[in-house]
Amino acid sequence: RQQQQLVRVCPVTEMVQHLRRTPLAAAALLLAGSRAVELPFERRSESHVEGECGSAKWCVHVDDFVYYPPPPAGVEAAAAGRSFSSLLQAEQEQAVGNYYFAVGSKQALTDELKQKRVGGQGQVHLFYLPEGPSSVSILSAGDRRASLSSLVQLQSGTAVHADPYPDYDPVSAAEVDEETARLEAQAASSIDGKLYQKNLEHIVNVGEISHKRKTRSWQDKDATSEAQSLLATKFHLMGLKTCLHKFNYQGVQLANVVGYIPGADGNKETVTLGAHYDSRPYERIAAPGAEDNGSGVACLLSVAEAIAASGLKPKKSVFFVGFAAEEPGLVGSDKFADALHEQGALPKECEEVSPSFLQGALASSSMLELSSSEEERQSLQRGGQQQQQQQQQ
Repeated sequence: RQQQQLVRVCPVTEMVQHLRRTPLAAAALLLAGSRAVELPFERRSESHVEGECGSAKWCVHVDDFVYYPPPPAGVEAAAAGRSFSSLLQAEQEQAVGNYYFAVGSKQALTDELKQKRVGGQGQVHLFYLPEGPSSVSILSAGDRRASLSSLVQLQSGTAVHADPYPDYDPVSAAEVDEETARLEAQAASSIDGKLYQKNLEHIVNVGEISHKRKTRSWQDKDATSEAQSLLATKFHLMGLKTCLHKFNYQGVQLANVVGYIPGADGNKETVTLGAHYDSRPYERIAAPGAEDNGSGVACLLSVAEAIAASGLKPKKSVFFVGFAAEEPGLVGSDKFADALHEQGALPKECEEVSPSFLQGALASSSMLELSSSEEERQSLQRGGQQQQQQQQQ
């Protein structure tokens, strides 16, 4: 009865503030947050400035779309209907702080999160969580197909992009002298379909000769070792300094394979180009992983080979990294990024590849036996010798 009287005499905002202080507030808030209303949105026009909301109370930008709070008429309607829970629901829907976003695959959305989802584009998801992020269960580590980023609270004008990578113009990205520009162009032009196809065949065929099954599963010790040997051998023949960044994951000894070109003296900045070399499924069946992620490794090797053969002298140290155990949860790249963050340079745990390891790798690498001609080997070695001479100079 007191609540009904309040509805009659109190302005909506004052009423909500009063009800929040009553013993029924907790239950009412739970009722109010039990459903989620889709946020209205529109495509952003050319004249629309990112971060500006016009006459709206708040807005959120997701790629080319702008999301707004539900129509404020809902608050007055709830008051007129004298529904306690609907009144709180309408008032809460107007508060931008009750909304959060996360990035990840739609496959990672649980039934609970689907009910809370109120908008989004691609892999960006907007959620209505008036009880806070702790009110839902979210897996933010593990298999990327079943995990999301951490929930981030929205603010008015927040801009979220489904593609987090900024536009990049390699021509204007840095001022270079004429000779460096010539070498860069030469390196870029040498990356063609033939080079890429060769490297793709090498990585996809790991395991074919050694145990008659194409796989690079992180749980398969032999396949993992062969993949590491292939990458280390490739980097070594290019003339790159090569090391194994070793780590332990769930009792399994693994390693990121690193080929690198040291930067100019005194420059501690680094650039990392990486691709994971493991594949799935994990079971002892064929898992050649041509697309995931043989394609990335083929790109990694092709770019490394082109730069090594060009004789470019980078100002920053350049790391070409084959990451281990990405499939079970981005493990290898996480380990490498943590080490770079803590040490600011090549991880001290990265052990230089020994000559004996490389000799064994050359002898057992099925990829080189299957797809590399002697001419290709000599070409790689010539490029590597040229790179080493440039580094010594």
